Amino acid sequence: MQGNLRAWSPEKSGWGSTDFATMCSVRKQQEPDAGVLSLSYGSSYAGFDFYQKSDERGIVPVNDDVLLSRPYSWDPTAYWVIIRCRMADAPAEQADRAPVIGMLTDGLTRDRDPRVHFAHLLHSAQVMVKALGCTNAPAVPDQPPASVA
Repeated sequence: MQGNLRAWSPEKSGWGSTDFATMCSVRKQQEPDAGVLSLSYGSSYAGFDFYQKSDERGIVPVNDDVLLSRPYSWDPTAYWVIIRCRMADAPAEQADRAPVIGMLTDGLTRDRDPRVHFAHLLHSAQVMVKALGCTNAPAVPDQPPASVA
């Protein structure tokens, strides 16, 4: 994923411009199409400002470099974190135009408290920021803001 983000260019933006990396996936064997917990990271198809301005994706600003989202009103299992992560040796606009996005889906635990899910997602985001070596050092907190309820 690091190599893909470094190689990103405005000419190659959009779907398929970088790969997604599935970091964790757990599935109940008894129910092949249900009971899935998964965590994936990759490059977003949309720029950071798209999410900042969006009213339709349940966006919660955390700070200048981190956003949280409940992307689908019809799916209570989906949680996203969008991180402005500048990669070394990448074009200057990469952090804004191809931010890192983490997607958590939890249909396994039946826990519907968004604070719990976002806390887990933020912890994984801290790990990813460190692993990717984001040169802009985005401040990823331990807990979601109080506005997440």
